[in-house]
Amino acid sequence: MARKPSAIPTQIFLLFLLIIPITSTTGTNDSSQLTNMVVYLQEKTSAPNATEVPVAGIAGNLWSFTSFGTIYVVDDSLTTTIDRNSTQVGRARGIYVASALDGSSIYLSVSVLFTNGFFSGSTLELQGTSVLASQVGEVAVVSGTGKFRFAKGYTTYETVFVDTAAGFSTSRLNITIYSDMSPTLPIIYETMNVIS
Repeated sequence: MARKPSAIPTQIFLLFLLIIPITSTTGTNDSSQLTNMVVYLQEKTSAPNATEVPVAGIAGNLWSFTSFGTIYVVDDSLTTTIDRNSTQVGRARGIYVASALDGSSIYLSVSVLFTNGFFSGSTLELQGTSVLASQVGEVAVVSGTGKFRFAKGYTTYETVFVDTAAGFSTSRLNITIYSDMSPTLPIIYETMNVIS
Protein backbone atom coordinates (compact mmCIF):
# COMPACT_ATOMS: atom_id res chain seq x y z
CA MET A 1 0.00 0.00 0.00
CA ALA A 2 1.42 3.41 -0.95
CA ARG A 3 1.99 5.96 1.80
CA LYS A 4 0.29 9.34 1.54
CA PRO A 5 2.87 12.18 1.51
CA SER A 6 2.85 14.37 4.59
CA ALA A 7 2.04 18.08 4.35
CA ILE A 8 4.31 18.95 7.31
CA PRO A 9 7.55 19.41 5.30
CA THR A 10 5.69 21.76 2.91
CA GLN A 11 4.31 23.78 5.83
CA ILE A 12 7.78 24.09 7.40
CA PHE A 13 9.24 25.23 4.07
CA LEU A 14 6.51 27.90 3.66
CA LEU A 15 7.08 29.10 7.25
CA PHE A 16 10.83 29.33 6.52
CA LEU A 17 10.11 31.49 3.44
CA LEU A 18 8.04 33.86 5.60
CA ILE A 19 10.81 34.19 8.22
CA ILE A 20 13.66 34.99 5.80
CA PRO A 21 12.49 38.52 4.84
CA ILE A 22 11.96 39.41 8.51
CA THR A 23 15.42 38.33 9.67
CA SER A 24 17.51 39.39 6.68
CA THR A 25 16.78 43.13 6.69
CA THR A 26 20.13 44.75 7.49
CA GLY A 27 20.21 48.09 5.63
CA THR A 28 19.33 51.47 7.03
CA ASN A 29 15.71 52.42 6.57
CA ASP A 30 14.31 55.68 5.24
CA SER A 31 13.99 57.22 8.73
CA SER A 32 17.67 56.71 9.68
CA GLN A 33 19.58 59.90 10.34
CA LEU A 34 23.34 60.38 10.07
CA THR A 35 24.65 62.38 13.03
CA ASN A 36 28.21 63.59 13.59
CA MET A 37 29.14 65.19 16.90
CA VAL A 38 32.22 66.20 18.83
CA VAL A 39 32.42 66.07 22.64
CA TYR A 40 35.35 66.21 25.07
CA LEU A 41 35.95 63.48 27.65
CA GLN A 42 37.38 64.88 30.90
CA GLU A 43 39.34 62.10 32.70
CA LYS A 44 40.75 62.26 36.25
CA THR A 45 42.75 59.25 37.47
CA SER A 46 43.96 60.53 40.85
CA ALA A 47 42.30 61.76 44.04
CA PRO A 48 40.52 63.88 44.96
CA ASN A 49 37.45 63.39 42.77
CA ALA A 50 38.94 60.68 40.54
CA THR A 51 36.56 59.64 37.74
CA GLU A 52 38.50 56.50 36.72
CA VAL A 53 39.28 54.10 39.57
CA PRO A 54 40.76 50.57 39.57
CA VAL A 55 38.44 48.20 41.45
CA ALA A 56 39.94 44.76 40.76
CA GLY A 57 43.09 43.13 39.48
CA ILE A 58 45.45 40.22 39.91
CA ALA A 59 46.54 39.85 43.54
CA GLY A 60 50.13 40.92 44.07
CA ASN A 61 50.32 42.93 40.83
CA LEU A 62 50.20 46.71 40.46
CA TRP A 63 46.75 47.77 39.24
CA SER A 64 47.18 50.00 36.17
CA PHE A 65 45.97 50.44 32.60
CA THR A 66 48.93 48.36 31.39
CA SER A 67 48.69 45.59 34.00
CA PHE A 68 46.78 42.60 32.60
CA GLY A 69 43.56 41.86 34.50
CA THR A 70 43.03 45.31 36.03
CA ILE A 71 39.42 46.52 35.90
CA TYR A 72 38.53 50.22 36.13
CA VAL A 73 35.13 51.80 36.64
CA VAL A 74 34.66 55.18 34.99
CA ASP A 75 32.27 58.12 35.32
CA ASP A 76 33.84 60.86 33.19
CA SER A 77 32.32 64.22 32.31
CA LEU A 78 31.57 65.06 28.66
CA THR A 79 31.86 68.75 27.75
CA THR A 80 31.38 70.98 24.72
CA THR A 81 35.01 72.16 24.50
CA ILE A 82 38.49 71.15 25.63
CA ASP A 83 38.02 73.35 28.73
CA ARG A 84 36.92 71.08 31.59
CA ASN A 85 34.79 73.97 32.94
CA SER A 86 32.79 74.30 29.70
CA THR A 87 29.16 73.19 29.50
CA GLN A 88 28.67 69.56 30.50
CA VAL A 89 26.51 67.63 28.03
CA GLY A 90 26.73 64.19 29.60
CA ARG A 91 28.67 61.44 31.35
CA ALA A 92 30.64 58.47 30.07
CA ARG A 93 30.03 55.59 32.48
CA GLY A 94 31.28 52.03 32.28
CA ILE A 95 34.32 49.79 32.58
CA TYR A 96 37.83 49.51 31.17
CA VAL A 97 39.65 46.19 31.38
CA ALA A 98 43.41 45.78 30.82
CA SER A 99 42.87 42.83 28.51
CA ALA A 100 46.18 42.52 26.65
CA LEU A 101 48.89 40.37 28.24
CA ASP A 102 51.55 42.78 26.96
CA GLY A 103 49.70 45.86 28.31
CA SER A 104 49.19 47.33 24.85
CA SER A 105 45.42 47.77 24.95
CA ILE A 106 42.28 47.89 27.05
CA TYR A 107 38.77 46.66 26.37
CA LEU A 108 36.04 49.19 27.08
CA SER A 109 32.30 49.10 27.48
CA VAL A 110 30.91 52.59 28.10
CA SER A 111 27.46 54.16 28.15
CA VAL A 112 27.39 57.78 27.01
CA LEU A 113 24.47 59.36 28.87
CA PHE A 114 23.41 62.77 27.55
CA THR A 115 22.19 64.99 30.41
CA ASN A 116 21.76 68.38 28.78
CA GLY A 117 19.92 69.87 25.80
CA PHE A 118 18.24 68.23 22.84
CA PHE A 119 19.63 64.70 23.43
CA SER A 120 19.03 64.74 27.22
CA GLY A 121 18.08 61.28 28.49
CA SER A 122 19.37 59.50 25.38
CA THR A 123 22.34 57.13 25.45
CA LEU A 124 24.95 55.66 23.14
CA GLU A 125 26.75 52.40 23.89
CA LEU A 126 30.46 52.28 22.99
CA GLN A 127 32.41 49.04 22.90
CA GLY A 128 35.76 47.82 21.66
CA THR A 129 39.50 47.61 22.09
CA SER A 130 41.54 50.75 22.70
CA VAL A 131 45.20 50.49 21.67
CA LEU A 132 47.02 52.63 24.24
CA ALA A 133 49.92 53.73 22.00
CA SER A 134 47.79 54.86 19.04
CA GLN A 135 47.41 58.57 18.34
CA VAL A 136 43.83 58.13 17.18
CA GLY A 137 41.74 55.22 18.39
CA GLU A 138 38.39 53.88 17.27
CA VAL A 139 35.61 51.90 18.94
CA ALA A 140 32.14 50.86 17.81
CA VAL A 141 28.85 52.49 18.66
CA VAL A 142 26.78 49.33 19.09
CA SER A 143 23.40 50.70 20.19
CA GLY A 144 21.53 53.56 21.75
CA THR A 145 18.34 54.66 23.47
CA GLY A 146 15.97 57.63 23.28
CA LYS A 147 16.74 59.78 20.26
CA PHE A 148 19.53 57.32 19.37
CA ARG A 149 17.34 54.22 19.29
CA PHE A 150 18.87 51.57 16.98
CA ALA A 151 22.11 53.57 16.69
CA LYS A 152 25.13 52.08 14.99
CA GLY A 153 28.39 53.69 14.02
CA TYR A 154 31.84 54.47 15.36
CA THR A 155 33.73 56.86 17.60
CA THR A 156 37.26 58.05 17.02
CA TYR A 157 39.13 59.57 19.93
CA GLU A 158 42.43 61.28 20.56
CA THR A 159 44.07 62.77 23.65
CA VAL A 160 44.28 66.55 23.28
CA PHE A 161 45.48 67.56 26.77
CA VAL A 162 47.45 65.84 29.55
CA ASP A 163 48.44 67.06 33.03
CA THR A 164 50.38 64.08 34.43
CA ALA A 165 51.06 65.70 37.82
CA ALA A 166 47.33 66.29 38.41
CA GLY A 167 46.30 62.93 36.89
CA PHE A 168 44.08 64.74 34.41
CA SER A 169 43.58 64.42 30.66
CA THR A 170 41.11 65.43 27.96
CA SER A 171 40.20 63.42 24.87
CA ARG A 172 38.23 64.59 21.84
CA LEU A 173 35.53 62.11 20.77
CA ASN A 174 34.27 62.30 17.18
CA ILE A 175 31.03 60.30 17.15
CA THR A 176 29.45 59.25 13.84
CA ILE A 177 26.18 57.32 13.98
CA TYR A 178 23.12 56.28 12.07
CA SER A 179 20.05 56.13 14.29
CA ASP A 180 16.32 55.68 13.89
CA MET A 181 15.62 59.35 14.59
CA SER A 182 12.52 60.87 13.08
CA PRO A 183 13.48 63.03 10.06
CA THR A 184 11.35 65.85 11.50
CA LEU A 185 13.57 66.24 14.57
CA PRO A 186 16.15 69.02 14.30
CA ILE A 187 19.76 67.81 14.41
CA ILE A 188 21.02 70.87 16.25
CA TYR A 189 22.31 70.55 19.80
CA GLU A 190 22.47 73.85 21.69
CA THR A 191 25.74 73.11 23.44
CA MET A 192 27.56 70.67 21.16
CA ASN A 193 29.07 70.70 17.71
CA VAL A 194 26.65 68.57 15.68
CA ILE A 195 26.66 68.21 11.92
CA SER A 196 23.93 66.35 10.08
